[in-house]
Amino acid sequence: LHVQPGTADNFNFTPWNQMNVIADAPVEIGCVNPRTVTVTYEGKQRTYLLYLPDSYASSMKADGIIIACHGFGGEAANALARFQSTANNSQVNMIVIAPIALPEQEQNLIDKANSVNNFAGSNRVDISACWGQCLHVKANMIVTSIDNEFNTNINDAAFIRYLINKTATRYNANLNNVFFGGVSMGGYMAYEFARRYGNELAGIINYVGSMKYTADTVNVATNIKTPILDFHSLTDGTVF
Repeated sequence: LHVQPGTADNFNFTPWNQMNVIADAPVEIGCVNPRTVTVTYEGKQRTYLLYLPDSYASSMKADGIIIACHGFGGEAANALARFQSTANNSQVNMIVIAPIALPEQEQNLIDKANSVNNFAGSNRVDISACWGQCLHVKANMIVTSIDNEFNTNINDAAFIRYLINKTATRYNANLNNVFFGGVSMGGYMAYEFARRYGNELAGIINYVGSMKYTADTVNVATNIKTPILDFHSLTDGTVF
């Protein structure tokens, strides 16, 4: 697996063992599982769910990590539930990290969403949880037009990479067996992470997501070799 970024993609490729992370406090065996963890990253308070498999209590190590990213305006618990039973299998023994996206930060896009929601009825645009730098939307509507990337100043790929290393350091997890799973917008986040750090993944698992159309697809096709398990419908008229 390898990544060779294009000239327009200046990503941080600090090796895992050179990242400066502070591990969170130990999880007491028998405590709430999954538990909610809060950290401060790049000046913002971030929250994620952390699930340890049952076998961790006896082995004190994990065979890998699964990232579970929720969809547009979604909830981490729903994403976690999709992967929890698999991770808990005695022959899998993997930790699950389910991060929570921040609300949209850009006022211009917030105003546009509010304009749409004034006329949308039940089909509202929920920007309460938007993954950063992974989804660009271009649409012309009666009340406004949108040609924006959600949370363009929030580097969620780097944040999730930080969580992976932080968790592996604290819980003795195998960094050579990291899978990134995502649902809908979380699937876009999985593709964006692979586009930047694909050489650090064992694979991605995408449910009805895709790659943002502004991505450097030439570089992706040529230089990023990451296994993909993709679930999608041929009749999906929203994500394609």
